[in-house]
Amino acid sequence: MGKIKGLSKIIIMLLAILLPVISSNNLYIINIFVLTGIYVIVAVGLNLLTGYTGQISMGHAAFYGLGAYSSALLAANFGIPFWIGIIAGGVVAFIFGIIMGLPSVKLSDSYLALVTIGFSWIVRLVLVNWVPVTRGPSGVTAIPAPSIGKFLFQGISYYYLVLVFCCLAILVAYRLINSRVGRAFIAIRENSVAAEAMGINTYKYKLIGFAVSAAFAGVAGVLYAHAVSYISPDTFTFDQSVMFLTMIMIGGLGNISGSIVGALLIGILPEYLRAFGDYQTAIYGLMIILVLIFMPQGMVGGFKSLWKHISTKRLTEN
Repeated sequence: MGKIKGLSKIIIMLLAILLPVISSNNLYIINIFVLTGIYVIVAVGLNLLTGYTGQISMGHAAFYGLGAYSSALLAANFGIPFWIGIIAGGVVAFIFGIIMGLPSVKLSDSYLALVTIGFSWIVRLVLVNWVPVTRGPSGVTAIPAPSIGKFLFQGISYYYLVLVFCCLAILVAYRLINSRVGRAFIAIRENSVAAEAMGINTYKYKLIGFAVSAAFAGVAGVLYAHAVSYISPDTFTFDQSVMFLTMIMIGGLGNISGSIVGALLIGILPEYLRAFGDYQTAIYGLMIILVLIFMPQGMVGGFKSLWKHISTKRLTEN
């Protein structure tokens, strides 16, 4: 199993690196994968919060939007480069993650979900109505592409830039999960009362989970803003928060690989269902329902269980 897992990771990485060649440098396909890569970063961060710490967030589009607007406004108004903007976007989202987390981490799941929804609505209202700063409903236009000297990151080069940030996000997530912080996250998810009895500061670690998850979304938002060159309040809606949550539920809660699989599925599948016209939404919804019914652990957890069952059956037969 370990060899197969290692080989699959190598194959996936090679496919990601060679995608422009495989797609014959088709910019439409590359742009789909740019957006999908951005989704991967959000999903990995959200899984740290919901999958590992057990806190439901239905307002993650707000952190995504805060990151996007932070960098976009710095670039459009002051000419601040992307490289500073992406740090600013991550920091702003991190700070708001702490602010949001302070009153929220003591709430039960249902109340926490409602509070995060309320937070996302507040952020959207501010983006719409604070016209002197956010430019209101018209949004921010002409967001420049990242550059180093005269070299612009556009098309294929931007894809590789997003791929680098994806790899960094996944690496940070794995390091975090395998650290003392990650073990505290899992203990809190399994039983917060028992975790407290063991001396774990549940309030502190829940707050860390909220802030780190928000920072991931903020960084992804910056990458999105500079990819599309235009953002508005309509981009960062409740529907998008639901989409992010759906990614980790389909892929698998408490599983970084599941975040990647879920983001890839949600990012790519709609494009391949366009041929079905008016039926694409129904097919898309049906597929999600089937996965959640027959693979409650998510796709990654479901395939792991299936592989374990097959392996056990082979050993029994031999």
